[in-house]
Amino acid sequence: MPPYMGILTRSGEYAPWRVEHDGPCPQQTTPAAEPPVRRNSRPGVCARCLQTVPAGEGHLSGGPGHWTVTHPGDCPPHPLNPDRSPTWLITSTLHEPGPTYHSVPATPHAHRVEVWAFPGRTPVPETAPGYRRDGDRVSFIAVTLAESAGVEYSVDDEEHVHVTRTLVRVATPEEAAPVLDQEATEERRVRLAARVERLLAVTRYPEATDYTQPEPEEIDHQRLSTLPAVPLPAGVGDSPRPYEPRVLLDREHHLVWTRTFNGYDGDTWALNNAGGWIIRCHPLTPEREQLIADLVAELDDPAALARQTGAGITPNRAHEIGGATATAPPTRP
Repeated sequence: MPPYMGILTRSGEYAPWRVEHDGPCPQQTTPAAEPPVRRNSRPGVCARCLQTVPAGEGHLSGGPGHWTVTHPGDCPPHPLNPDRSPTWLITSTLHEPGPTYHSVPATPHAHRVEVWAFPGRTPVPETAPGYRRDGDRVSFIAVTLAESAGVEYSVDDEEHVHVTRTLVRVATPEEAAPVLDQEATEERRVRLAARVERLLAVTRYPEATDYTQPEPEEIDHQRLSTLPAVPLPAGVGDSPRPYEPRVLLDREHHLVWTRTFNGYDGDTWALNNAGGWIIRCHPLTPEREQLIADLVAELDDPAALARQTGAGITPNRAHEIGGATATAPPTRP
């Protein structure tokens, strides 16, 4: 607008001045020239597809501290998404240092992800493997197509932050199967842990009530040391390793013994009957018999048992613990 041809206005006493035409704005006779396209002078990561854009082949936008590179036009297909299935970009921000990296996997790696289901965003199909919805959050089993992480300047926070971006697509049933199997295993073991804590005194203040706690002089420690240990899932009890509870099976006397640590500062040491431990015994009821059989069937893996209980119990030994109600251990090479 030429000088002295417009008027100055503002919306308030402290608002910035604006220049407007004095009357209707004239029609523009020539289209405004498009701004020149700025090319990237070095390779960068496309902000849309997270693939590498060679030097000189991308569009550069933004400014110092927050430059953005994108492919001109449509982005090329990913190696793990040749048919261009719908994708979701997941962004996480940390206000602390983190690694800088960029990767485009060549082999599929399935895992569970969570995205927002706001209107206007690409909806996640309900047929996606492992689909779950909780309000505006949807989780499903996905395959990572590309991932990048690094430090960026946040205009909103007015500071540099560490940003991780992950581009994913819905996993195929075959790709998702191992993840879903692992989740099912974890859910079974969580339920088993709950049964253990309900039926056996493996915590300082247990739910079970039909146990007895012998006096210190009544405990035959030598005999207890010869009893087989029942494998337990991770997370049972209220003490971490190496103070996790122990469950011992005494088939001869139809008893189940438990040993619970109670030696932390602040614990009620008067409850102890074996140093810093509480030893209790329970009758071997049919419900506990079934629990032990289920524990052996679920944890009949020497490596897993060594990690879970700290004892390298072999499959045959685990079968011995489970007794006649346990499933026979499979033959291993």
